Amino acid sequence: PCQTPTLGFVARRHVEVENFKPRRYYVFDLTLFAGGQALRCAGQRREFDRAKLEAACKRLDGATLRLVSARRAEKKQRRPLPFNTVSLLRACSTVLGIGPAA
Repeated sequence: PCQTPTLGFVARRHVEVENFKPRRYYVFDLTLFAGGQALRCAGQRREFDRAKLEAACKRLDGATLRLVSARRAEKKQRRPLPFNTVSLLRACSTVLGIGPAA
């Protein structure tokens, strides 16, 4: 009986991996020059909407900033990895509400 939910998790993950379609995403990466030093500000979050990122850049446009360097790169999102034992246990405990202390 306890194998049925586990099999469901594995089967769902397998379908996610098989049906994965890479999407283009954008990351905010900015280098600021202040006080004689360069400061790199890189976004940690992937943004799938280019217009949102361009709007943020326009808001910065009127600020007193000096652009030191800019880099443009295209990257693709990778397909998700299949479950290993640790990720399977983590997913199961999250969905079933079972923690390590149980």
